[in-house]
Amino acid sequence: DYTGGTNLPASGSFTYTVPSGGSNKMLLLLVSDNGQLGTATFTQNTVALSSLTLIPGTINRAYYRYAYLAAPTSGTFAWSLSGQGANPRAAFYVMTLQDTAQTSPDDTSSVTNSASASSKTTSVTTSVGNDLLISLGAATTAFSSFGAGETQLLTAATGYPLWGSYKAAASTAGSESMTVNLASAGDVDEAVLAIKYLAPTATTVTVQVPTIMIFD
Repeated sequence: DYTGGTNLPASGSFTYTVPSGGSNKMLLLLVSDNGQLGTATFTQNTVALSSLTLIPGTINRAYYRYAYLAAPTSGTFAWSLSGQGANPRAAFYVMTLQDTAQTSPDDTSSVTNSASASSKTTSVTTSVGNDLLISLGAATTAFSSFGAGETQLLTAATGYPLWGSYKAAASTAGSESMTVNLASAGDVDEAVLAIKYLAPTATTVTVQVPTIMIFD
């Protein structure tokens, strides 16, 4: 991942290796930024990711966005900005998921803010079952813990506490929520992104009928 300071370079790159094994892979890029990125484009091993999508809702600490690429291959992850502000700040998180829908994988997303709270919950309504739920957020006070069933995905220092978690949604569509708890009350955002599940690609197993010889 790349964590930007006060002056995110207009272009840059780093090597990203896609983990081996698995099927129906997708490279997912999560971005939190201060709204000065302008137009940002991203590639993995020279192949363009989807357009950067803004997670809708109410924010105060950062803007939260994502992009993706099906069937990624290892190589150079690169970005390029145009029309950016004078002082762009951003954090990029690149990860590989497996067993995800290969087209239109994003089911739903939302972000909510509380000006002063020690716990923040954001809910979304999925359209299909078995989504992967991912949270991303920031606050003015220290992170403490996540809600029930959530596993920590990331933490970073980018001028404010930043965190992320994930969990599996229910097997049927419906309302889902994710929660972050803080050490003390503060201004807090929590964004949630739901990614559609796709069952693993079946592997054909060929069984050779043995030759049986009986000596009697």
